[in-house]
Amino acid sequence: MESKEDILARLRTQYPGPLTRQQGNQVIELTPEEKEQKLSEWADAEIERQEEFPDGTKIWPGASEFLDEMTMDEQAAIANHPELAGLALQLAAWRGAVRSTAPRIVEGLAACVAAGVLTQQRIDEIVAVD
Repeated sequence: MESKEDILARLRTQYPGPLTRQQGNQVIELTPEEKEQKLSEWADAEIERQEEFPDGTKIWPGASEFLDEMTMDEQAAIANHPELAGLALQLAAWRGAVRSTAPRIVEGLAACVAAGVLTQQRIDEIVAVD
């Protein structure tokens, strides 16, 4: 399980610039203290989510690391498949850690098998905890 310090370090890397909030019709930049508080809240929420998943769950820091588990040919096949392209777009917008047991990931990988883009053996390799 990732520590709060590790999560905060990852979040600071993911969000190096200012954070903003909307107030009415205005977009207001958070102060550095407000940004740190928001990142801390996100880290706490991430820790709670981590505790919901059993041991044996593979966790990637983000969607790009999850996709890196697949070859370029596999990624292209998913992106170019008429039924899977939407899943690829949803994954591109995924914020935060990706867990092998998350329902959308399980369903998406099953759809890849059903579409003949990935084999179950290949999925087992992707989600295997190192």
